Amino acid sequence: MLSVASVGDVAVVRVSGRLTIGEGVDELRSTVEMLAADEPRHVVIDLDEATWLDSAALGEIVACRRLVQEAGRRFALAGARGRVQDLIELTRLDRLVDLHPDREDAVRAVSGDTC
Repeated sequence: MLSVASVGDVAVVRVSGRLTIGEGVDELRSTVEMLAADEPRHVVIDLDEATWLDSAALGEIVACRRLVQEAGRRFALAGARGRVQDLIELTRLDRLVDLHPDREDAVRAVSGDTC
């Protein structure tokens, strides 16, 4: 399940539960496409409540990063824990996408707020 919240010029896309080819991957892509096209914003994908990602989800995260960056905005992941964090590190996605320990840190990083 996905939900979107705004924090200034940052859209936070919260993922709850599983993010797989049958559960939310298409919704993630369409949500980020809308955020990048209609109202270009920085995007943070908050994985704090995510329980599992499959290979399709990992691919969509990379595609979403590209969409946001092509719109001239910044992109980050936040809050990955347990198996989700292990998977991100195992696939080295953390070397491609900025990964922050929590949503607040990620929002500060993409918005350029260093205070």
